[in-house]
Amino acid sequence: MIPDRSRAAAVALAALCLLSGCNGFAGPTATPDGPTATPAPTTTAPTPSPDPDRLGWEAGYAATDPLPVNASDGLNASERGAVVARTMARVETIRGLEFTETVPVEVITRAEFREREVRFVDRRDPRLAEGFWEALLLVGEDENATAAVDAVFGGGVLGYYTPADGGRIVLVSDDASPRVDTGTLAHELVHALQDQRFDRSYEFDSFDARVGAQGLTEGDPVAVERAYRTRCAGEWSCLPRPPAQSSGTDAIVRYPGVYLAFVQPYVTGPGFVGALRDRSGGNWSAVNDAYADPPTASEQVIHPASYPDGRPANVTVPDRSGANWTRVGREVAGEAGVHVTFWANGFVRRDDDRIGTDYRHRLSEGWDGDALVVYERAEGTPAVADGNGSAGYVWRLAWENDTEARQFQRAYVTLLKLRHGAREVAPGTYVVDDGPFADAFRVTRTGETITVVNAPSVGALGEVHPP
Repeated sequence: MIPDRSRAAAVALAALCLLSGCNGFAGPTATPDGPTATPAPTTTAPTPSPDPDRLGWEAGYAATDPLPVNASDGLNASERGAVVARTMARVETIRGLEFTETVPVEVITRAEFREREVRFVDRRDPRLAEGFWEALLLVGEDENATAAVDAVFGGGVLGYYTPADGGRIVLVSDDASPRVDTGTLAHELVHALQDQRFDRSYEFDSFDARVGAQGLTEGDPVAVERAYRTRCAGEWSCLPRPPAQSSGTDAIVRYPGVYLAFVQPYVTGPGFVGALRDRSGGNWSAVNDAYADPPTASEQVIHPASYPDGRPANVTVPDRSGANWTRVGREVAGEAGVHVTFWANGFVRRDDDRIGTDYRHRLSEGWDGDALVVYERAEGTPAVADGNGSAGYVWRLAWENDTEARQFQRAYVTLLKLRHGAREVAPGTYVVDDGPFADAFRVTRTGETITVVNAPSVGALGEVHPP
């Protein structure tokens, strides 16, 4: 996988938690937190600070100032400037960091947003993407995985921050009046503050490494947004909150596992940030320090006690494929990816139909590392006699002990049988005859390690990865 820089990735996922008004980070059925309609008092002018660079003051507005703004018909340019200044002051107050420069904020309509065709996930080799999501049993061979990811990101975006051109925020309004959700604005302003105060040019070699780092870079703004909304419910007067959006829910309902895989940093990140703050006596110093050494795996964010020393095992898969097969690339699903696989296939208990989880479950908590290698049949080579597919994969998972490994093996095989109709054709070898995941699978255990080999047919399993 081509290394990715998180400043671009932060732009992408800053918008994901805002899909469908899901500020509770639980999917399309979540209820919004914070007030929905708090009247905004007016005043004739802000109260200037004696020190323009004082924490909690921006462009003459203090965090506690009322605003000369009537938001019922949207915001004009001067009103928007006042809202941005006061929200910056409030973010400074919560976060304890001063902005070094003003952040430009643009408000566009939903139609304008669609015309821009903003892409929130960097393009990867589509063959690797197909194999990754198929191995997690989230997007089958009958669908395009890249299109599925784009669909999840494509609807209901309320706003995003981009570091391009010096950094700016774009807020998306569903009607012609340029309305602003100041909680969303506060979230995106934290991303701008991160770029002004920290180096976030991280490089990743896997999906799990990226969402691990985002447990910090997204957990921080989510924590600030929640604190902001809490104060709006009490000590601060706030603008009315625009109605929650319903667009974008179809894709989330269709691909809930893909959604949960991406949204994990937003769900577990605030707890991770809270744990760091506890380590530094309630202030933000440990959070600030973490930007120089961000989490390297979703496991560290789900279980903050494992950060920073609990690094995952480096799992390798030697290339033993036959001459007709080519290695496409390597990925890491991570503890969160394993969890989502079991969640999406009904092995994680849900009390209702809510698309949400805390990512903690006995079937995934023993994860210690994994490597998922995708293979492609070389173009022009003949198919084996009992299958004509063109892709396969090897998914090797390390567990904390052999008991955890046995538990995963039993659950995974049961999943194949119960959810996908797999039949055992030889010891440890299974065939799914029909459906989006119709393939052959070989599941073996060696001590604390599980190896899943997938191919279009039983005969091809040995070509992809011999026993």
